[in-house]
Amino acid sequence: GHEACFRRGRALLGVQVCRHHMSERGPRSGEIAEAEVLRGRTVGATDLGVGAVYLQPALDINPGGRRIEDKLSEAVALQDALARAGAPPLSPHPVPVPQSQHFAPGVQFKEGKSWMENEVALEMPMTKDETEREVRLPVYFSKQESVNNRGELALWIFFRDHLGEAVLLERCADLGTDFEDVGCVGEPFDNLTSPARERDDMQSPDECVLALAWNRSANSVRSIAALETAGVLSYVRSAGTTQFGDEFRIYRANF
Repeated sequence: GHEACFRRGRALLGVQVCRHHMSERGPRSGEIAEAEVLRGRTVGATDLGVGAVYLQPALDINPGGRRIEDKLSEAVALQDALARAGAPPLSPHPVPVPQSQHFAPGVQFKEGKSWMENEVALEMPMTKDETEREVRLPVYFSKQESVNNRGELALWIFFRDHLGEAVLLERCADLGTDFEDVGCVGEPFDNLTSPARERDDMQSPDECVLALAWNRSANSVRSIAALETAGVLSYVRSAGTTQFGDEFRIYRANF
């Protein structure tokens, strides 16, 4: 609810306040080139806009919340300061709108009290490595915030019985005994995302970094492609690679 939105907006604001103070001190001491300061102001203004996207819905859910109002005012004030210092003017970031009209048949969308609480359920194609046989696993996707990182979006996959518990257990068994042991309704199946790095430069609150494990095998790549076809995820851009050549892929959550 409003607490999740507030924490994420507050985290983004706190990071940019620290960056702002450090960058503004830099030119006077000769530590940071002016061009780098301007780039930092531009990135900071963008992140502040994303933070405001979370603070405003938090206030809408909890009208009159003093600490939310204070943080939102602080974000606006810092945005104005960055604009006066040369950062390009921002267009307001829209609050993400679920793209449910693009969901494939069979995708069940559940609207929450806030955008962060929206969920989708579907049959996710998984492949048993030994046989290459595809099993459509009933799951649902839930949003969280990366509280131990930058507050960015994190997506988790949970077992779901929207087709009936018997179907869930049967398909867990089809994937192997490990799945059968943990295939309980509401239990987590896996995380879909990884914490963002500094240079990932998330440009919208509905963006997330695909966990590297989902991009390392042909079977996993097929599963992600199926989520794109279902309309649940959209590929946005590449954010570089690791030293071992694994690609950091940015996706948008459409729910």
